[in-house]
Amino acid sequence: MVRRNRKRLFKLVLTVCAAVFCGGLLLKAAVTSLELQTSVMIAVEHDKSESLQTRLSGFSGLHQGKEPLKKSWYEATSVAIPHGPGEKGSAFFLPPGLEKTKEELYKENGFNALVSDFISLNRTLPDIRHSSCKAKEYLSRLPKVSIVIPFHNEHWTTLLRTVTSVVGRSPPELIQEIILVDDYSTKAQLKTPLDQYVRQHFSNVRVVRANKREGLIRARLLGAKAAKGDILVFLDSHTEANVDWLPPLLGKKLFKF
Repeated sequence: MVRRNRKRLFKLVLTVCAAVFCGGLLLKAAVTSLELQTSVMIAVEHDKSESLQTRLSGFSGLHQGKEPLKKSWYEATSVAIPHGPGEKGSAFFLPPGLEKTKEELYKENGFNALVSDFISLNRTLPDIRHSSCKAKEYLSRLPKVSIVIPFHNEHWTTLLRTVTSVVGRSPPELIQEIILVDDYSTKAQLKTPLDQYVRQHFSNVRVVRANKREGLIRARLLGAKAAKGDILVFLDSHTEANVDWLPPLLGKKLFKF
């Protein structure tokens, strides 16, 4: 009985050792395969982005002795002149008699879109930055960005206020383009009227349209594919850019390889 138990114990130990050994080999093979795939991906991406890295190396801070710092980019942006409701982000209340229109637009958009129609597309906003942020220094040369803004049936004035705020509060030399990605909207105003408005009011804004409903992520990818800038920035279609919003995103610490 003792010998039989010893044999069973010996077989059990051998089985466990074999399982551990085989598991180790499989794990090593999997890791090796993953490392190989990762290396290939990194090599491919390196080849694709070599020119990009070359372009960005001028902004990496490696040549700080040659590149003078610019204390603030705020002077390169336009300043809105207050004229109308909602200036400086103040609350605005609709006049009486518009409750029905308000409710219809609220059901359609999920927010009080009628108030948006009363507010200027280029309204003023309070500078909400911390006081120390105003003294921050950034390189005088920064990479150009492509700003991608996907939308689907966005309210007219809300979408245009987003674009207007980005154009007005961004240094023009940093904006390669602004790409509006229409994710198969059904509102007539977001078709030809939007194209005409963009051509008439902006020089660096264009509309890219999906052939079917893609969803947020694929719509962003559609814009990214069409982009030409060094850096991609994605924004929602119902936002407002505030003063000096872009240079901090392109700070020198971001571009180190």
